[in-house]
Amino acid sequence: YQLNCSALPPRATPSSVKDLHPNDIKVVMALGDSVTAGFAMYDTDFWNGLYEYRGDVFSIGGNSGAPTVPNFLEQVGAKVVGASIGKSLPLDALLFKNYSIVPHDPQVDILNAGQSNAKIQHVPAQIV
Repeated sequence: YQLNCSALPPRATPSSVKDLHPNDIKVVMALGDSVTAGFAMYDTDFWNGLYEYRGDVFSIGGNSGAPTVPNFLEQVGAKVVGASIGKSLPLDALLFKNYSIVPHDPQVDILNAGQSNAKIQHVPAQIV
């Protein structure tokens, strides 16, 4: 997916948030639930419905060509880190005991801490 705009020119780091441009953003992160994790995003059959498609999630995904905020930021010249890439099984939702989150998959999740099956009271556990 391509935006119909050109990259913004590089500039000095702003000293105020009031002067923030899209290409000033360097890091993207996310907390949340199944929506943030991309659970069953492509539920075309039973097996596809079991995965979290983290790399295609609008707010944090970084899969090449996906219409996501990190990809849009890069198209206007931002060099962002933290976008999730790829897909994985939601092991945290399948294997939890008293909602103790299993370690995330750093190759896929990057800075996407969203957990399938999470409730608002579980969000603080995502901040580690």
